Amino acid sequence: MSRLLHATLAMALLGLGCSDDSGSTGDFGLKMDIGAGKQDTGTNPDTVLFPDLGALPDLGSKGKCYSAWRTAINPQTTSSTGKVTTTDVSGLKQTVIDATAGGMGNSSKNPYVYVSLKTGARVDLDDYKAQDSKAWDIALKRAVVRVNGGDSGAGAGAISIQSNTSIDKVTAVPASSTFAQDDFLDANCNISKDPIGQIKTAIGGSSGMWYSMDGISKLKPKPDTYVIKLGDGSGYVKMEIVTYYGGTNNTTSAVYTIRWTPLK
Repeated sequence: MSRLLHATLAMALLGLGCSDDSGSTGDFGLKMDIGAGKQDTGTNPDTVLFPDLGALPDLGSKGKCYSAWRTAINPQTTSSTGKVTTTDVSGLKQTVIDATAGGMGNSSKNPYVYVSLKTGARVDLDDYKAQDSKAWDIALKRAVVRVNGGDSGAGAGAISIQSNTSIDKVTAVPASSTFAQDDFLDANCNISKDPIGQIKTAIGGSSGMWYSMDGISKLKPKPDTYVIKLGDGSGYVKMEIVTYYGGTNNTTSAVYTIRWTPLK
């Protein structure tokens, strides 16, 4: 083979790895579009095959059902502006919680309202941050009530239902209480729902419903008292849901009135 042919082949092979085309050429001459403004400087060959895509979510730290959790919760990146007001009534705390979330048609676009049962105040967290927080105890949106534990959060929150029992009859944490955390995702990441299609949370018991239907569509709280373990694990409260309707003439749905107090 002539020296000229050897030289020609050498130059051709060199050109395969050293193209200065704006798309950047990787090994074996495979051209890759690494995006506008991202060019291989030659100092880091990995930028060709592995361009800088920016900060990515740490999916490795999430459970295997993270995608199903997002479907179930429909988490939002803003915190709720729903008003939470607590007053003292007959030796109990009475809290009014605006969990309307913009109304039936807009609730999917709005976050849960998170409430502390230590302070009776709203905890300003978006749905993603709330998942890792122990500062809240209950979360409400429309007819869904969650506790801070299990599939709903990182806390120790759990609930024991004292069926057909008025709140004044519960004077201590019942010794025989069985506590349940929210468990709306099964081992295969399927979402459990109540009879009206909402996620099935612990406050609803086996049926998933903390209410009965008064007429065709009006929700009526069951005559139950709930013993709730706080999200930070520091104690217990007893709570009853007085009504699901508030606002003018008590006709606005998802404006809860609850009564509660600490238990020993």
